[in-house]
Amino acid sequence: MSRSFARSRLSQALALALLGLSSVPLLAQQSSDSDADQSELDAQELDEMVVTGYRRSLQYSTENKREEKGFTDSIFAEDIGKFPDLNIAESLNRIPGIQLDRDVNGEGLNIGIRGLPQSFTKTLINGGEAYTASIGLNRGNQNREVDLNLFPTEFFNKLTVYKSPQASLPEGGVSGVVDMRSARPFDNEGQHLNYTVQLDRNSIADKVNPRGS
Repeated sequence: MSRSFARSRLSQALALALLGLSSVPLLAQQSSDSDADQSELDAQELDEMVVTGYRRSLQYSTENKREEKGFTDSIFAEDIGKFPDLNIAESLNRIPGIQLDRDVNGEGLNIGIRGLPQSFTKTLINGGEAYTASIGLNRGNQNREVDLNLFPTEFFNKLTVYKSPQASLPEGGVSGVVDMRSARPFDNEGQHLNYTVQLDRNSIADKVNPRGS
């Protein structure tokens, strides 16, 4: 009687042990499935990330500087549009060696190259000399310099500053020559629209100044 009871207890213990061992792979499988499902949910919950930059513009500037024979610096439309510049003078001020002269309102007016006066800078538009008239008021030019506050940044897609003389450039640029290349119809395929909207608010005067192009 005692032997049969002991055997039955031993059989029950072995059965329970085997049952426990058989459930371990099942629990592991369920745990792996739950981890996989959770990882899929985490992957689905990620938002779309869009990375933008101006690497191509930097490549254009590097290639243009390498191909030129003298000392030049260029910026392209991608760089010009990245900053809140009000006119071309402020965009050119981002080139090394360029000094900006501002008017009474703080807006960029003329530029100088390598510390020389603004009248020693020759300004070209698409290779031709640029001239602007001035009555001498509001710090407007009375010499040979060009008032660049008349030109918005959206008009041009390439600005090149020649810091050394070249035979292909017009004479008169003692400190350097600035060539501003405007956008042309066949620069890009298809239809393109470029617009800019700005809004300035003076908290003291409580005045809003809209600006668009």
